[in-house]
Amino acid sequence: MDDYTTDYVTLLDENGEEHKFEVLDILEEDKEKFYALLPESNRERNTPYTDETYGYYIFQEIYSEKDQILSEVEDPVKLEKLSKIFEKRFDHF
Repeated sequence: MDDYTTDYVTLLDENGEEHKFEVLDILEEDKEKFYALLPESNRERNTPYTDETYGYYIFQEIYSEKDQILSEVEDPVKLEKLSKIFEKRFDHF
């Protein structure tokens, strides 16, 4: 029996709206932690995963004085680098 369970995280956007994501993978790179997250609405399509059918987001873990914050990676160079690493890792799932 497979012990794999799906992990989910709920994030609040700047308007206070909740968005649920499936955690695809977590990566530590250059002493920083990054998350590949798939919006739950994409998962509900019940179609096989391909880059064309599902879009995932890459978030960086940031700590403030009070909270853990996940912020979308916006630097295009860093995003491309992380994307390639995550895609290689996805190939092994």
